[in-house]
Amino acid sequence: MFYQFKINRDLMNPMSVIPDGCIDILFYCDPERPSADVYGTVLKYKTINFQANCEYFGVRFMPKQETQHFKYSMKEVIDRQIPLADMLKIEPTIMERLITERDFHRRIKLFKEEIGINIFTCNGLPAIIEYSLNKIYSSKGNVNMNQLAAETGYSTRYLRKQFDAHVGMPPKLFSQIVRFQNSLHMLLNKQAFTVWDVINENGYFDQSHLINEFKKFGYLTPTEFIDAVSKKFSNPI
Repeated sequence: MFYQFKINRDLMNPMSVIPDGCIDILFYCDPERPSADVYGTVLKYKTINFQANCEYFGVRFMPKQETQHFKYSMKEVIDRQIPLADMLKIEPTIMERLITERDFHRRIKLFKEEIGINIFTCNGLPAIIEYSLNKIYSSKGNVNMNQLAAETGYSTRYLRKQFDAHVGMPPKLFSQIVRFQNSLHMLLNKQAFTVWDVINENGYFDQSHLINEFKKFGYLTPTEFIDAVSKKFSNPI
């Protein structure tokens, strides 16, 4: 997924991020001080500061996208910000072209043709990871690890080892993040779902279990989280 945004001087509040299992490459499109960093998924709520009056171009990689051509392993990227130049060899002229290009769609094309081709492997994900990710997503993170290992025909130890290599974290933690994200999506759509709908659909034992998981990943209780989001969008700074 590609995205682009600009930080105005009047919007200098740090940007909040929560766990989602994804990796982002963010290009700082300042001709005077161009840079690019790789952001591994955070494991709990945190804030990121951006430069005022600067345009950013971003690329988001889902866990289903294999990125074995990075110099760092997926586990080493988790919860870290690493310069792209340390992760991947890129010709300075290509970086300059992407930074100075003003059109969003041409930036996407340039990234795919000149940078993306050096990131993605042609081999794809191992079958055990492909199956496990599909199972976790389809179950909305509500899956038993012993059962998942049995269905793939491997031990839980081997499954965890493969997840560390290709996703960067244990399958249980990744499943919890998927469940948290799905629960958050349901709560934001509060006209269609109640807290009890979220608890029942996502396999939480009770309301306390839901609250503890939200505080683990999002720092706030579900009610506090939704209130904070509502205030941010109803009263933009």
